Amino acid sequence: MVDASDDEFALQREQTMAVLLAELPELAPIVSELEDVLGDPPGVHLVFCELAELAVRLLGRVRDEDDEVLLERIFEAVEAVAMASGVDHAETVGFGFLANLGPGPLAHARLYLLGATEQVLEQYLSGELELTGE
Repeated sequence: MVDASDDEFALQREQTMAVLLAELPELAPIVSELEDVLGDPPGVHLVFCELAELAVRLLGRVRDEDDEVLLERIFEAVEAVAMASGVDHAETVGFGFLANLGPGPLAHARLYLLGATEQVLEQYLSGELELTGE
């Protein structure tokens, strides 16, 4: 039996993934690989964790123009999710992405943060953002 919270979770996952993949279609192979490994579609926190790992790799090296463009697109995709209507994505952005950047990369990432993502970061850093579980 599927209850309303399962349906709500599935809808939130679908909406979040649709926004994320619309903004960053090259993430699709990573999502597909995770699904193959897990046997089920990955949760959004796991996908955001993978995205954070990619951002950390890019932030931690000397970047060329292509890297800069990809970093900007990653943060634009995160911003699009943070601003998506109908679902509260602050927890996903805060704990799935920003927290997984780590302190050093997060300091460098501030250059790329946009409005809603900056607000989520401030909530996360101040302790106002609570993890309620996926």
